[in-house]
Amino acid sequence: MQKPAHNCESCGGHFDVWSLAATHNEMGTWFVRDSRNPHFVGLSYNAMLEMIRRHEIGRDTVVRGPTTGQFWTFARRAPGLAQYFGRCVACQFPMDESAHACTACHALAGRATERNDYGLPPTTRIIKPVDARPDFAGFLEDSNVLLVRVEPAPAVAGSISSTTTATTSATTSSATSSSASAIALIAEPPRTAPPVRATARTVTPAGMSLDSTQESAVAQHRVAMIENSHIDRGRLLERWNRFLLAAAVMGFVSAVILALLYVREVDRRETETIQAKNAAKQASKRDASADTQRSAPLAPTTAPALPALREPGVGAASR
Repeated sequence: MQKPAHNCESCGGHFDVWSLAATHNEMGTWFVRDSRNPHFVGLSYNAMLEMIRRHEIGRDTVVRGPTTGQFWTFARRAPGLAQYFGRCVACQFPMDESAHACTACHALAGRATERNDYGLPPTTRIIKPVDARPDFAGFLEDSNVLLVRVEPAPAVAGSISSTTTATTSATTSSATSSSASAIALIAEPPRTAPPVRATARTVTPAGMSLDSTQESAVAQHRVAMIENSHIDRGRLLERWNRFLLAAAVMGFVSAVILALLYVREVDRRETETIQAKNAAKQASKRDASADTQRSAPLAPTTAPALPALREPGVGAASR
């Protein structure tokens, strides 16, 4: 339950007038099955395309909209969405999203841009056959659906339709023939959805986006505008991709050059350090050898002989 707050606890949208108006702009007749948010509002066709481009809707996402008659189906099988997953809605052949028709089966790619069109058929009276059986084709894989063929049910032995016993009574024969004709009118329901074929709504590429009162020229003009916008976006993205690629290459080359310069500078400094150490060692060796030569002992010299001392008494007597 929503508590009193300024925004929704489920989607985060605000309750002011501008946010509600923006929500109205995104609303439409397309719905996405989400068990975590089952009460989410319908989306417009443009909002669906934006979610597909943001990878929020995948090819196996269950959706419904005007082109599916509001029946749930996979996004890759929904007319108007299948081409944005790169597949044709009729034969699942690879198809570009900007193409008008499939190159294999020539099925036209429709677009449902009318926000208020639910795509519902007129109300008709339906009489359910008595022997109608459920159709499980919606739960089969693509490979199984493509292999299924609708065939008439074989007649059961002993039934009214297979009874061929001749009778002489005109009443009995007429009753039998009337019963057989009544049974023949009740056809078995198809077991698979009919293949997508070109109809009055898909004669032009934008047939699904037209109302009954609009003209095909206006629709073609709108389709041309949409295609031109897609082409412009593609060119802009291509230019940005080239710019980013060039920037990445330049950055890589600059990084390699800086790394080489750094390695060269480190080697130069290491070489200078080694040379300085070697020079210091050689200088210290030269200084040590010079000090050793200066401190060598001198050769001893003989002192001159001193005259002998005479006795004092001897000299006086002689005088």
